[in-house]
Amino acid sequence: MKHLFLSRLVLVVLLGFGVFSEAVCVARAALTQPAQPTVRVSVVLPFGAKGVEGSRSVEFYRGFLMAVDVVKQRGINVCVNAYDEGTPRTDIAPILERVSATHPDLLIAPVYPSHFESVSAFATRATLPTAVPFSSRISQITSNPFLVALNAPETFRSQAAVDLVAKNFGKSGQIIVVQTAEASERDFTDALSAEMRQQGYAVATLPQSFTTAELQQVVRAGVPNLIIPDASEVEVMRALAERVRLYRTAHSADNIALLGYPEWGGEAARNAAVLHEANTYILTPSFYNTYDVCTRNLEADYKIAFGSVPTDMTPRLFLLGYDFGLYALVGIAEGGATFWGSKTPAVAQLQTDFRFARPSAGCGFVNTCMWMLHYKTDRSIDKISRI
Repeated sequence: MKHLFLSRLVLVVLLGFGVFSEAVCVARAALTQPAQPTVRVSVVLPFGAKGVEGSRSVEFYRGFLMAVDVVKQRGINVCVNAYDEGTPRTDIAPILERVSATHPDLLIAPVYPSHFESVSAFATRATLPTAVPFSSRISQITSNPFLVALNAPETFRSQAAVDLVAKNFGKSGQIIVVQTAEASERDFTDALSAEMRQQGYAVATLPQSFTTAELQQVVRAGVPNLIIPDASEVEVMRALAERVRLYRTAHSADNIALLGYPEWGGEAARNAAVLHEANTYILTPSFYNTYDVCTRNLEADYKIAFGSVPTDMTPRLFLLGYDFGLYALVGIAEGGATFWGSKTPAVAQLQTDFRFARPSAGCGFVNTCMWMLHYKTDRSIDKISRI
């Protein structure tokens, strides 16, 4: 990537010297081409904060700037203004006034929930699409059409997962819900059970302490049997995957699979063998593929440009910023600032396949991306999309 030095320089200016209103204007490389409109973006995140808020903001922003470098090669002008959000107690109004003066096409903000209401009201006054990068608990999303949630609120994410399961497992089969002491996903398994019943599926339940004989009694022959716990904790996954693996070894004629949650993705590499043998499907809005060449190359560029290694977490924050940057910048350049929901730009996203839609009239846009990662028994992984 030829222009990563620019991104690194920008961060030195912004983070090393505490100047957060510095504009980063990236012009076209070939000035002889026809003039293109400039995409203007304002970013308000707690870059200087200690702890996870600051580190996550920096990594997201670095990824976003890497996307700016790529977009530049497509002949698109981009101007980015970055501001420090401060602390949860900071009065964000003066910062938003400075944002308003730059007339951006997109605002990325905030991190702190204490600023949600002020930013939401500003987005309405300015009729400005405003992307909230991390939080899924955005109460204003249901009534503010200018908000854009990268991390969809739980209700919308659960519905996307239910739709994906219903779409891909036919009209006949069985859901087997394992009832746990944690029951952290009981609402989801209830919703999934109701939807699958409408599709023609049977629904059975088993206690967390079920025996192989009890499982054999409820498994239906000749149709898919999807076992899902009503808890997403990794400890539940480890114990259940091993028991499903043992059952499949002893009863290979039964069509049985394990269905699980995004939280399992962070442990998937360490538990890959048993997940494959248990014929596991993991529902997730993002997928970090360590074997993807483009992802590995981007990580190498990140290390060179910023002298550090991205944090090992799910999702990878620099990839979140990169994917969203490509999607938003190309989308605005091709479709204008109001392109959200009406046009999907043709960009190669690496971790999150962003798709935004309004769940209802008057609602903001939420990211509807949801995949099932199928850890197949032949040790391959299929990525199954809603599209």
